[in-house]
Amino acid sequence: MDANFVPVTISYIPNNELVNEQVTLAGWGISRRRVVTPNMQTSITTVISNSECADKIYETTRQTVIIHHGLFCTYGVPYTLIQNGDIGGPVFHNNKIVGINKQIIPNTENNPSRIVNVHTAINYYRPFITEIISHNFYWD
Repeated sequence: MDANFVPVTISYIPNNELVNEQVTLAGWGISRRRVVTPNMQTSITTVISNSECADKIYETTRQTVIIHHGLFCTYGVPYTLIQNGDIGGPVFHNNKIVGINKQIIPNTENNPSRIVNVHTAINYYRPFITEIISHNFYWD
């Protein structure tokens, strides 16, 4: 292992305390030149409330979407969108992982400034993750 490698820690911050906070999205998505990048890219964006996220989705699609409390959304101006190569990548807040990139809604390129990023919330699944990485876990 590289001596400069520092493992990330899992955040204990609940999603509602992340609202209006800046987070860093990371991934190997498609660059502005439409190529998959050889190096991980990062971008800073802002967490929005699940109700604001649902409202933004409704404004764009006219479809009602419920954002589960195991998820959270990010949105920013200028916009930052996760791409296919970014799905599964980490979301950081204060050098701790708070989420995993999941998808964009709506999944269209017509007006990217109206698209929200959706992420799986680490804190919601933390008990499960902790059990999985513990030394006592085994698959049945």
